[in-house]
Amino acid sequence: MPTRGLDHHSLADLTAAFRSAAGVDLDQLLGDHRAEFAGPLHLRLTGPLLMSATGMPHWYGKRFRPHNSDDTTLQGTNLLRRDDRITESVPMTASIRASRLDGQPALVVSYRRHAPWPWRNVNDELRPHGEATLIGLTFGIPAAPRNGAPFLLHRITR
Repeated sequence: MPTRGLDHHSLADLTAAFRSAAGVDLDQLLGDHRAEFAGPLHLRLTGPLLMSATGMPHWYGKRFRPHNSDDTTLQGTNLLRRDDRITESVPMTASIRASRLDGQPALVVSYRRHAPWPWRNVNDELRPHGEATLIGLTFGIPAAPRNGAPFLLHRITR
């Protein structure tokens, strides 16, 4: 399935692309990534509203850096666009763990237990799709699809 237009695919197609993705490596997350809401139109339209309602208005993407003392974990933060600049919001960590969807390795993003609601209960799972794109599924958001709310991350810097 080509990356171009992947954002408009059905939930079933996005889930299948996630399941069939090649192996994962923490290096795939290093750097800055621009986010794109994916899936059916209703999810692409309500995604920005949900992000605003849960404390991340104008969500732009994610940034990941190496953890100072642990090579099995990355430190990350969400990125917001504010007044033509990018700011950091809601810190997180990432590691390779079993996916809740299929039990296979995935890049799993976890938010800290003191993060604002609902983020402290949320996990994002990511797998590669092409050289610079990751398919993401968000679990733990109220009213999200059972197999995760889909999104894409496109690497913009390393």
